[in-house]
Amino acid sequence: MGRALVAEIIKLRRSRLTWIAALVLIAAPALAATVVSAMSDPARAEALGLTPEIMRDLGEPGWTMMYQAVAEILAGGFGTILFPILAASLFVREYASGTIKVMLTLPVRRADFVIAKFVTLAGWVGLLMAYLYAISTVLLLVVGRLGAPTAGEALGGALLFAQVGVLIYLGLSVPCLLATFGRGYLPPMVFVGVAAVLGVALAGSPLAASLVWLMPSTHAAAISVGDPSPLTPLSWAIAVLTFTAGAVATWARVRFFDAPR
Repeated sequence: MGRALVAEIIKLRRSRLTWIAALVLIAAPALAATVVSAMSDPARAEALGLTPEIMRDLGEPGWTMMYQAVAEILAGGFGTILFPILAASLFVREYASGTIKVMLTLPVRRADFVIAKFVTLAGWVGLLMAYLYAISTVLLLVVGRLGAPTAGEALGGALLFAQVGVLIYLGLSVPCLLATFGRGYLPPMVFVGVAAVLGVALAGSPLAASLVWLMPSTHAAAISVGDPSPLTPLSWAIAVLTFTAGAVATWARVRFFDAPR
């Protein structure tokens, strides 16, 4: 298990997707920092098209708004599109390079192979969330010139990022499963398209709190407008069960994969 995990970490560190994702994700805090800082400058706000009505709806510019805005952007577009593709890549690359045929003939339990990938994925998501939290803080310090956040603001932002990160992770086992069936990006891409359509069609509906792929955006959107999260303990239970079912099905798929002899 240890060797499988080390191998996955090394492959992830060397993967171009890791660095591409880190660059792409900067867009969320950069956009939020630009808007938050512009709200304190009427000339910049007007140049960006931020009318008084829009700014009133956005709320008071500051650290809380910054963290909530980044979390909402992350949970919406990136959580629905980017993270599922990143998760699927952990399995797709094994099929694309043909290494799966060799790996499944080694004296390593196939359960260790799958567990190592999901543990690596958890660490990947966690590091990306911490990275975004740090980037968000630095950008607003430099661009917004609001001064350092209070302990409460910093803790509230960290908690929100952690919640969104956990919810995103709990929805990633299904794209991983689809990658093992299709042995490529097509099935995960179809899944991403369906999830995006559902996100638009079911936004604000009670069903959004029951589908794990819509939970991150549903939770972040409610928090950003000052409402309590619509996610209930049942919602979290559904998310955990969905992840578990996808992970077990992925293990079963790999476990019974008939590697060529």
